[in-house]
Amino acid sequence: MAVKAFIAEKHAEWSTFMKEGNTTDLATSHFAEDCKIMPPGFQTMNGRDALQKYAEYIIASGCTGGSVTTDEIDPVAESAPVGTIFWERGHYVYYKACDAIMETGKYVALWRKLPGGKLEIYADIWNSTNSCSIIDPMAQVASKKVRGSIKMTD
Repeated sequence: MAVKAFIAEKHAEWSTFMKEGNTTDLATSHFAEDCKIMPPGFQTMNGRDALQKYAEYIIASGCTGGSVTTDEIDPVAESAPVGTIFWERGHYVYYKACDAIMETGKYVALWRKLPGGKLEIYADIWNSTNSCSIIDPMAQVASKKVRGSIKMTD
């Protein structure tokens, strides 16, 4: 399967997992065990467990689903061998109840090819295009409902 088609399939799975609230499969089927995620308003988070807790936080904030769209993707020419690391740039939408838009944004991700051809996300950074992120991390600090369980850095 071509890289772009594989990643498009993974994005479709991500949308399904978000809609179902399935944070376990979202983390394990898309991201490297040692992944680095850099969501808006947070420090870098390390590993699938942190990613899963962040996804739980997003859902607790009212997100009922989302979509991810690749705008461009290419291999990193300096990777050894060439074709083992790909960069991707795109945009996303988070939805709340009744499919109303909760947040829109853009992202850059690094995908790593494993032996056997499977790709997984090693690093992912995204930013809201809203004037301030609707998923406001500071609004959750007082409640500590979800944020208190997120390990911010190693």
